[in-house]
Amino acid sequence: MALLSVAIYDATVAAWDSKYAYNRLRPTVFDPSLMAALPNPQSPSYPSEHATVAGAASTVLAYLFPDRADDFKARARESAQVWVQAGLQYPSDVAAGMELGQTGPPPDCRSPQGQTELAEVRNYPRTFETNAAAFYWQSGRSNWNNVIDQKIFEYRLDLNPPRAARVYALAYIAAYDATVACWDAKYTYWAIRPFMLGVTPLFPTPNHPSYPAAHGCFSGSISAVLAYLFPHDAVDLNALGKEAGESRLWAGIHFRSDIDTGLALGRAVAKLVIERAENDGSQ
Repeated sequence: MALLSVAIYDATVAAWDSKYAYNRLRPTVFDPSLMAALPNPQSPSYPSEHATVAGAASTVLAYLFPDRADDFKARARESAQVWVQAGLQYPSDVAAGMELGQTGPPPDCRSPQGQTELAEVRNYPRTFETNAAAFYWQSGRSNWNNVIDQKIFEYRLDLNPPRAARVYALAYIAAYDATVACWDAKYTYWAIRPFMLGVTPLFPTPNHPSYPAAHGCFSGSISAVLAYLFPHDAVDLNALGKEAGESRLWAGIHFRSDIDTGLALGRAVAKLVIERAENDGSQ
């Protein structure tokens, strides 16, 4: 009950944070010609709070009672869909809520997914190129300032100091917030590191929990902001952020789920920063 209750609470807080970030009108408020089967809740529509709770609860219950996992997931989908059928929420509200609720802890290292990820790190075919990239992103020379400076130079923003300063500000606001979120998650889950399970890393592992990967959070956020600011280079910039994250697996110090979650977290934070930037009055 403790695990279930905490998951539902955290999922609900996350849902309400998103609701008032987007303020989406309920279907019958947006179109009064529609008729709902129940009174509208006094909160924005997106994401669905019911789907968020169902996703969180079913995920925890599936973990606790794996023999009934499919049943819990099916019941979650059914309970979430009811609110679309009642006319109170859109299908996209339910889809987003379900995804939010199901997003949770790293896989148990003893689970099939955990064992698969361990095998990936342990058996990764390291090459000179992957080792070089791993050492680069570990070193002090792997500074995102270099990337920002290059873009400022290429686009001649050195002639527009306010614009150049804004690039740095947005990039590092995202990086800071992503890092705070990253460390909050690290010390929530206390996930084990690959070296603790017999993997030999390229260099010493940082002295903090594995999930999510800090390089993924940090580089995912900065690369996403830079991709927004320099759209012609977006593909390359996002690829650079992914490389920074992937380098931690190449080095043997993170699992796949650490990296994927870190990048996703960083990009989600960047999305919020970008939304704010689009309405900050800058031309």
